[in-house]
Amino acid sequence: MDNSEYGKMFRLEQDWWWFRGKQYLVSSVLSNFSDISERLNILDVGCGTGIMLKKLSKFGTIYGIDPSKKALDFCKKRNLNNVREGTIQHIPFQDCTFDVVTVLDVLSSKHVSNDIQGLKEVKRVLKPDGVVVITDSAMKCLRSRHDAAFHIRERYSKNQLRNKLEAAGFTVMRISYFNTGIFLPLYLFRKIGTLLSSSPKSDVRPLPRIINHLLTKYYLFELFFAIRLPFPLGVSLFAVGKKTR
Repeated sequence: MDNSEYGKMFRLEQDWWWFRGKQYLVSSVLSNFSDISERLNILDVGCGTGIMLKKLSKFGTIYGIDPSKKALDFCKKRNLNNVREGTIQHIPFQDCTFDVVTVLDVLSSKHVSNDIQGLKEVKRVLKPDGVVVITDSAMKCLRSRHDAAFHIRERYSKNQLRNKLEAAGFTVMRISYFNTGIFLPLYLFRKIGTLLSSSPKSDVRPLPRIINHLLTKYYLFELFFAIRLPFPLGVSLFAVGKKTR
């Protein structure tokens, strides 16, 4: 993403509705798909400014990699020290190191030249029966200048993401769209924005407290069901894959 976005994320991701929902989603998925009776070794690939590392620390020992030195500097401001430079295609850890790897809005980045190879690299550092948790951008019709600001190469369909996970050697345990309720208003908002200007522009911006609160409440309500039931469309996708071969 553009360097200017890291500072914005660092300021907003603790409370902004979109980030709060993703934190809830990933924590819920880990609770459902991992044996949390023991402390887990967890790697967040593309850890950004580190809020997810903070949230997942309750599950075990957390590590993060990111190609951006600016992002890693923000992680250290959160007193996160188990972070280092790396990418999904070159993960600087030994084979079979982690119980869980999270890949959150990373796979579709224009900096990932081969997403299947990236998933194979994730599988390499996972222990046998380890779990990968993925969130990413969905629905090609939502492509917009926000995608350009965040360096999003493509938006996946559910079948595309499933096929890529299986090609990399994962068994897909769960896959679904989410952010379903905001699909139509966001589609209209982005199409109008693109008509007005083609310049890259992020949708991440401060909101009035009451609007942010209401969006958070709705989002958490929707995610409670999205984790359990497959949704037919949405702004985003999540998937859980298990290393079985």
